[in-house]
Amino acid sequence: MRTGPRRGSLSRRPKDAICLRLIGVTRKSDGHQEAVAELKSAGPVGKELASTFSRLLKLKTKSQYQPASVAATDATKAIEWAERMLEVAERAVSSR
Repeated sequence: MRTGPRRGSLSRRPKDAICLRLIGVTRKSDGHQEAVAELKSAGPVGKELASTFSRLLKLKTKSQYQPASVAATDATKAIEWAERMLEVAERAVSSR
C-alpha cells in the first residue's frame, strides 16, 4: 500500500502551485518538455526555475525504473533542486 506521494511527483507539485497562482491554470502534461514550457510561461518565477525543473525531470524516469543506477551525488543534487523549487513556490504562492 502506497502511503506517500508517488516518486517523481514532488517536483511537479511546486510547478503546479506556481502555475496556478501566477497564470491561473496548470495542465497534466504528456511530456516533460511540455511541463517545463508551462512553468516557463508563468513569468520570471517560472523562468527562474525552468532549468532546475528540467534537471529533476531528467532524473525522474531513471529513478523510477532503475533507482540503483542513480548515483548518490545525483540523488543529493535532486533533493537540493526539489527544495529550491519548493522554496520558490512557497514564496510565489504567499506573495500575492
